[in-house]
Amino acid sequence: MKPGVFIQTNRNQHVGAVVAAHALRRHSRHSDDFDVTIMHSDDYPFLAARDGQAFLRDGGRWTWNYHEL
Repeated sequence: MKPGVFIQTNRNQHVGAVVAAHALRRHSRHSDDFDVTIMHSDDYPFLAARDGQAFLRDGGRWTWNYHEL
């Protein structure tokens, strides 16, 4: 199993996610050593269920906003 990069996106940000995946593969010296997976928020209902909940990031508390992936 290869290490992986996961890119979360929604319908509005799909093109940006595809560009990011392409850039990761193109500019890496080891692009065959990892997988890139684009996660569409519509396919993961648990993401919407977490809307408004707090989480830790970089030592601080943030609020999960489903519409700001």
